[in-house]
Amino acid sequence: MPFFAHFYESDPGVIVVFVNYYKIAHRLFEQFIQSKGIKWEEWFNTPIFIVPLVHSEADYKVPLFAGKSYVGKVWVEKFGDSSVQFSYQLLNEDNQTCATIQTVHVFADSKTHKKLQVPENIRKALSP
Repeated sequence: MPFFAHFYESDPGVIVVFVNYYKIAHRLFEQFIQSKGIKWEEWFNTPIFIVPLVHSEADYKVPLFAGKSYVGKVWVEKFGDSSVQFSYQLLNEDNQTCATIQTVHVFADSKTHKKLQVPENIRKALSP
């Protein structure tokens, strides 16, 4: 999925600030789940469950520069009973990996906040 690094995401040296890699990853994540047939509201605005982020990590390899276009790849790394781990790869125009990011999201009941199994329709949509 193509994305553009904006000036407001960078420092005075026009290098994207590390925290904004997560914002870019989240934009890619939202596009990814929708590309798999999951409606935005089905993930983010359902009265049945919430899907908080419980872990994230990133490795920064080559800087992202504001004013340039990049490609982001997103995939499901693995499923747990109640969780999904996503992996992200951000690539520059030379196909170099600029960063890798991983996030883990856990499904929980929206009222009790107790863990739930990943809903079958979402597991199926996100499976290869």
